[in-house]
Amino acid sequence: MQAIVLAGGENNIGGEELPEAFLPVGGKYMLDRLVEVLLACPFSRIVVVGPPAVAGRYPDRRVSFAPAGVTPATSLLAGLERVDEEEEVFIVTADLPLLRRETVLAFLQEAGKGYDLIYPVVPRETIEKDFPGGRRTYVRLREGVFTGGNAVIARPRMLKALAGELEGIISLRKRPWRLARRLGVSFLFRLVLGRLSIADVEKKVEEMFHLRGKGLIFPYADMGFDVDKADDLEKVTLWLQKRRRGKEGECNFH
Repeated sequence: MQAIVLAGGENNIGGEELPEAFLPVGGKYMLDRLVEVLLACPFSRIVVVGPPAVAGRYPDRRVSFAPAGVTPATSLLAGLERVDEEEEVFIVTADLPLLRRETVLAFLQEAGKGYDLIYPVVPRETIEKDFPGGRRTYVRLREGVFTGGNAVIARPRMLKALAGELEGIISLRKRPWRLARRLGVSFLFRLVLGRLSIADVEKKVEEMFHLRGKGLIFPYADMGFDVDKADDLEKVTLWLQKRRRGKEGECNFH
């Protein structure tokens, strides 16, 4: 397994001119924290897609650099050019400062084989239990209420074949209602009524994009809590302090 880190996002939180990946959290940049976790996992290579400051930043020979594109989709394609097309790739955004090695390993183990794309969905109750007060975007399905994780496992060749669709898909990732409208009126109505199942979504994705996808219910809150806002940054800093002190309560990781 290989990995791609998408670290080219702009800083929309304010107060800093650095890219989002270089926001300091708990005494470390978010990107450095994430790369440290990935280096502790059995990845054959790790491609960090980001600003020029990333080049040469990590001495481990498994880590390489690719310059970020103008959009998230072009950044992803830049990373895909530097990995083996025949080997699955773990793709993750750099704004997951709470992600732990144990969570990454659990995802790799539970993902299964034979899929083109595996996407984790984190139950709302998991997020609210471990990170009370954190606001996420949720969708109600038959199996429960979920937020999407900020990582996937995919086949590089399949993603490259979808190059023309990637921009639209990525732009709608945090806008589930717009995405549902794109998938069809019937699909949207069933989502509104809470009648869609994960299997329904998998079937529709296969019909539209000719790929075999899997939605994995994944009860690890650190996979689903990214830093989008200043409030997120404050909460993450607090939770990291509590983790270091070994306290329970607001920082009950799975």
